[in-house]
Amino acid sequence: MRLVKKNRIGQAYEAAGNALSAEDAETIKRYWKGDRSIAGDVSYILHKVHAADLWIACDCRDDDTPILFPRQDANGRYVPVRNPERAAHHEDCVFHWEEGSLGQHGTHLAKPHEWPDLILFRPGREHSSGTRGSRISDVERVKPVDRLQQIFQKLMEEAHLNRMTAKYFGLKEQLEAMRLVARGKPIGLKDFTLDQVLWTHPDWVTKDWAARALHKLREGGWPLNLPLQGYVITLAENIVDRAIYLEGGTVLHIEGKMSRIRLPDGAPVGGPHVVIIGVKMDDKDEKLQLVRAFAQPILEAHNIFPVATAQQRQTAHALRWVLKKVAESNQDLERVEVEKPLYPIEFEEEEEEPVLPDFIVRSYEHSMVVAEMSGVQNEARSAQVERMAKIGPVFEEFRASLTKREADSRIAKKVMGWLKASGAFERAEGVVPTSAGSVAT
Repeated sequence: MRLVKKNRIGQAYEAAGNALSAEDAETIKRYWKGDRSIAGDVSYILHKVHAADLWIACDCRDDDTPILFPRQDANGRYVPVRNPERAAHHEDCVFHWEEGSLGQHGTHLAKPHEWPDLILFRPGREHSSGTRGSRISDVERVKPVDRLQQIFQKLMEEAHLNRMTAKYFGLKEQLEAMRLVARGKPIGLKDFTLDQVLWTHPDWVTKDWAARALHKLREGGWPLNLPLQGYVITLAENIVDRAIYLEGGTVLHIEGKMSRIRLPDGAPVGGPHVVIIGVKMDDKDEKLQLVRAFAQPILEAHNIFPVATAQQRQTAHALRWVLKKVAESNQDLERVEVEKPLYPIEFEEEEEEPVLPDFIVRSYEHSMVVAEMSGVQNEARSAQVERMAKIGPVFEEFRASLTKREADSRIAKKVMGWLKASGAFERAEGVVPTSAGSVAT
């Protein structure tokens, strides 16, 4: 595995000094195959690669060069990431599994989602409602998909906040993970970056900090013909129409559109929520306007793991209990992961409709199952489940004849049984036991 300088697609790769040592290359491969006990070693290796502004070229193919690059995850550690825009790894390469395939089922994830336009308010487009949604028809879609929703989903995806392990992360760490994603992210305007216009506490609104920060951007060269603008992320205890009720009694009033995830009958999903607000300065009175907002339902008041229904919220609690039990057995907090997909999953066959599972559970060895809580059973639903089975085994419970507690208990038992069969409960060699206090509860 060689170190190469970053380049554009189509350019030849230029070697940068020495190749990775055989020991370092083997360490990265072991981590990729699932050995999380060496995550610190991998982060140290990749931090040096990142600091030198380099990529890692895999030697698995002679005709082209697959690339890995270092990326900082929500925990602040550097991890190896496949570059989907470059060559595919050889089928015998340890890195081949991420070529879009999930497990051994031949399913392909949707292409990496691009960042939407991060300038929300442009002259002549002050009240744009966003872009059209995907082909999927699902309870979670806001029609049309709001651009604030797209921005927020991208932040959550890159910060891995739609993924849950037994390792506990508090609200402070979760918000910091989003700020890390925003740091240095260009907004497509001169040298301004997303972290300069993204704030994660309501005090930035109520105490006028955001207004003062925006005025400084104008002094730093923000175009005179473009409104000063940014984003505020805050937790909401309740939302009524366009009023956002915060912890402590503060109420924020949105002047324009409040986008919410709604059920098939049109009713909005209940809280708690995390809300992203698009703000801009009024040039006439120089006051900060709360123009638009998108509200994402979350697991609980201080955990912004996303859900789409009250039923999903309850099921996520049940799956978190499963994660805790697995970690107590194998002493590895990150061996099993629950993902709440934010985007529809597409398949190799273009005629196949994409699907959006409730949850995907991945074991240490990259296997997976789909956990689904269904309120209906009809031909359309059966077709969806059939497509989901291409991702992995589908564990489904129907709520019609069960109480919520019974349904969640049964699906938790099914997932736990699968994890036991897959060996997830067995302690891996070299794993240092962790204290019970660090397990999510």
